[in-house]
Amino acid sequence: MAILLTLVAVMHYSVVATALLSGVPQDAVNVTCEFLNHVRGTANFSKELSLKIEENSFVASESRYRTTEEVRKAVRTYLRAEAAVGRHHSEGEAMARAGEAAKAANDAEEQATKAELRAVQARRRANHLVESISRRSHSILTSFKAVLIVFNQTEADEDSVTAVPYNCPERDVQNVSREVLETEVKRMVTHLEPHIPVPRQDIIHRLVHDVGALNDTAVLSEAALRDTMAAEAEAKAAATNTIVEAIRGFKDGIESSPPDDAEGEGDERRMATLAIVCLLLFLSG
Repeated sequence: MAILLTLVAVMHYSVVATALLSGVPQDAVNVTCEFLNHVRGTANFSKELSLKIEENSFVASESRYRTTEEVRKAVRTYLRAEAAVGRHHSEGEAMARAGEAAKAANDAEEQATKAELRAVQARRRANHLVESISRRSHSILTSFKAVLIVFNQTEADEDSVTAVPYNCPERDVQNVSREVLETEVKRMVTHLEPHIPVPRQDIIHRLVHDVGALNDTAVLSEAALRDTMAAEAEAKAAATNTIVEAIRGFKDGIESSPPDDAEGEGDERRMATLAIVCLLLFLSG
């Protein structure tokens, strides 16, 4: 019996008595920890979103490059056909349509270039915001770590008190938006402020602003990519029309020219010339 009492006494005096957060109620602690999980998730999610914005920029640049190549091919074909027709024959409706198609291709390329520029600007903006979000998130987490303190005291030595940071249970938070973060900030302030001052509220509000700006930048990036690819499709269609009409215009010019002699040798030469030039036009791209 004496041995049992001794063991109970040893266990009793080795127990650590914890006073959580200097009197802050548990519900306030839970809400604050949820807010901090959102701050931590914001830093991670912003990096993922930035990578997507960067990918959009690269895809937009590739699309614009393909657009430029298509337009160059079409314009070269048109200029060669125009030069060949103009030297011997008057330009007909087909060549006029080819000229209009070439202009449409150039206009589409210009739109693709502008859209690509917006995608690049979005990527640069995102990189800046991610750096800012990372700094602010780290500052907020550090500040709250200094405030959320657990005081440990052993019953065996009431004068021995140690203060250690309270470790919030971590939870993965994804797809953090400005609205979600604003809600978590309001909940945290409402629960925590009556008990202790909320640290670095200025940085918290800047973080919310940066998160909103990054989300907006992602929307702009997606729009820029869509516009670039739409312009590429328009340019390709216009380039195809340019080539088709240029060849048709050259063919019409050849066929409308008078024969060189009565035996029809001129017709044979015209058809041979037409075949050669058409081949050159197709190979010009």
